[in-house]
Amino acid sequence: MSLSLVSIFSYANCNLNSRSAIEGEQILNGHQIILCGKIETENTIHIKALVLQTSHIHELPHEVNGELAGASECCKHVVSVLLLLNRTPIADLETLSSTDVKCQWTKLRQPTLTQYKPLPVDPFDCCYKKTCEMNVDIDGETVRYG
Repeated sequence: MSLSLVSIFSYANCNLNSRSAIEGEQILNGHQIILCGKIETENTIHIKALVLQTSHIHELPHEVNGELAGASECCKHVVSVLLLLNRTPIADLETLSSTDVKCQWTKLRQPTLTQYKPLPVDPFDCCYKKTCEMNVDIDGETVRYG
């Protein structure tokens, strides 16, 4: 069973053009959800996820458990997890224990953050290349009247 887009947008109180929907999809496509699993109790399945903070990548990730961020709509992190649940059946999610969520960040921190390691700007074509100095053997008179 997967979540439908209609139920996601209804829950999140947003539409395709909402900021939370657009940024939530960017988070999902940017692979910033580093853990998403389920905790099953008697008649309930709780979804837990760890999502990197977009403005503080190296800080502790957001722990998403489906709670609303504000009165008007869900935050982009909740929407991104819901969109993941649209693409992934709940039955296929990893089963987590109650302590797994906190332990996973310790285990996943280094491999996750390596993809956000800063790179030097030099190899990119959009940057100015260093110019080499040239010695020109032309006197001033030739340049002026040449």
